[in-house]
Amino acid sequence: MTDVELPPALVVINERNAHRRINDLLRRRGHQIENEPNGDRAVDAYVRMSKERQPVVFLSLDVAGPLNGHLVGLEIREADTNARLVYICSRIRRKTAEDVAFSAGAVAILEVPFTMSDLEDAWPQIMGDVPHAPGVPDLDELYPDVRSIDGDEVVSVESLPPLPIPEDLPPPPEPLMPINPISTKPKKKRRILRIFLLLAVLGGVGMAVYCYQDTIMQAVQSLG
Repeated sequence: MTDVELPPALVVINERNAHRRINDLLRRRGHQIENEPNGDRAVDAYVRMSKERQPVVFLSLDVAGPLNGHLVGLEIREADTNARLVYICSRIRRKTAEDVAFSAGAVAILEVPFTMSDLEDAWPQIMGDVPHAPGVPDLDELYPDVRSIDGDEVVSVESLPPLPIPEDLPPPPEPLMPINPISTKPKKKRRILRIFLLLAVLGGVGMAVYCYQDTIMQAVQSLG
């Protein structure tokens, strides 16, 4: 992939480590990056950037300003029906990220920690088909008082009411698979094996003492 083919990136991430990591990876790939941690200003930044070329948006659930990550995604999708959103979350917030990503029609979810290979493997998915965003039609009625929040205070996505789901909404697709699923190795078997080996060694020592107890006693008496 050449530099000309790489889309710009808009990074709207509040978490320091995830922000630093995604910036490092995107910079190494050759992307032009714009950082805007304030969600309200990020929507304006997306509209401005998309006039030249559509950016890929890397977005966290909690962002600064009057909008949380859910509302930022919905507003961007309202401005551009083909916007590509990638939500970044921790493993423990995976379920919340899935609900938000479905509502905003995100193309992928990236779990921290992630590596360059995770991003490379996910790129075909990120640049693939853009899902429908069922939450956009309810945007005007969703959180009507949200803009009373001012400044750069971080707004949690869990701190506001849930998205109302219309009755005629089609069933959700299969959940977005994590870009970097965490593989767990069985440690219990290793622990049992170590205990077994320790018992075997102790048993061997005990057997040796039992078999040669007369010899040991004679040696002790001779030393005495």
